[in-house]
Amino acid sequence: MKIELADRFMLCVNIDSRSGYCHIINNHIENGIASKLHCSNCNHFINIASQFKLNLGCGYDIKKGYINIDYVKNKGIDVVYNLDKFPYPFKDESADEILLKDSLEHLSNPIKTLKECHRILKKRGIIKIKLPHFSYYRAFNPEHKTYWHLGYFKAFEENTKIGSAEQFEIFRVRKQKIYFLKGLLLHNYLLEFLVNLNIKTQRTYEANFAFIFPASHFEVELEKKLTQSKQRKNEKN
Repeated sequence: MKIELADRFMLCVNIDSRSGYCHIINNHIENGIASKLHCSNCNHFINIASQFKLNLGCGYDIKKGYINIDYVKNKGIDVVYNLDKFPYPFKDESADEILLKDSLEHLSNPIKTLKECHRILKKRGIIKIKLPHFSYYRAFNPEHKTYWHLGYFKAFEENTKIGSAEQFEIFRVRKQKIYFLKGLLLHNYLLEFLVNLNIKTQRTYEANFAFIFPASHFEVELEKKLTQSKQRKNEKN
């Protein structure tokens, strides 16, 4: 049932962004599930789970059950790859879930990254994103190339054009929440509750009160939708 997983992962864990592709030639099957892949170039094995999940730009935040990817070979990194290099080395509609935690703001072309995630995800696949809120002072970091607000992601759900027509209506927003620093800042407990009552209160906060009561970060969960061109293609088939 899950043997096709062997075809999903196109990079060896020892590869870096300068090496190009290697070829997966063997899959070892246990109880009908592909549990290991074998790279013919370096004779290295990688364990994979029944679901194919990517942790892109993970840094030191290594997640069990994910393929952990970063441009620096730190401990626990499965794949060394520069996420500013396109296309990403994964097949179309191969991943069940993609995690982008504190990484999208470091990339030169985050819109293209989100389009790549859409390509890689299976239908109804999930992206989980965490980003510093634009009102947070730590968002203004020399290593950050873009600044984000929660409402931006509605452009990928609504009929709002971003660049070319293929860049809108490709995701559905499943969950979204703005977070505030708490600890001794007791008013932020109530503020976080009020801001996240619904989408309207979130938008009102970002448009009018964000720099008065700054947030720390936000999280959004997106579900893949087919682009209009793919919908037309499926209808013809």
